[in-house]
Amino acid sequence: MKLLKNRGVAVVLTLAVIAVMAFWGIHKAPAQLPEVQTGHWVYDGADVLSAGEEQTLTQGNAALLSDHGAVVAVATMPDVKGWDLWDFCLDLADAWGLSGCDMILVLDIGGDDYWLVQGYDLVDSFTDDMATQYTRQYLENDFAAKEYGAGVVQLFEALRAWYDSSAAALPQSPYPADSDPVSFYDGGAVRT
Repeated sequence: MKLLKNRGVAVVLTLAVIAVMAFWGIHKAPAQLPEVQTGHWVYDGADVLSAGEEQTLTQGNAALLSDHGAVVAVATMPDVKGWDLWDFCLDLADAWGLSGCDMILVLDIGGDDYWLVQGYDLVDSFTDDMATQYTRQYLENDFAAKEYGAGVVQLFEALRAWYDSSAAALPQSPYPADSDPVSFYDGGAVRT
């Protein structure tokens, strides 16, 4: 007990506890929302997509935007620690300025999970059940095999086909030249 009464030992122990707690706090801090270059709509923070897969997604989104006024944004994260994945998707979609006609796919590699969320204007034509069906059919097996890029591209192509087949039922482009885009999920104005 005399050792703990020594002022030098007490200072060292206090600093050690502070350092451990700071490290723990940083380790447990929620993941930051990644930024993306407008028009790219692909963020590979987990480094699981090849250059060719990223190019396929980027070019596919350019075609989707041209043909249907929509994009399927993709983000791979090493870990969304501190976030509910659903909330992460919605906040990321809003941060990236996605509209109600868009979709977002987030892969949480560290959490071994993924989520596909459709924008507000699609919830009637592309239901939550359809999102689950599409991810199970086109992504699940590759995700489980850790072949993330192959699964993402396969799902993306299936979603592009859905947009093509549903074009008549889709709302008009959410990006009229004289207005701001609408919010991704709540149907209101984009949060700033």
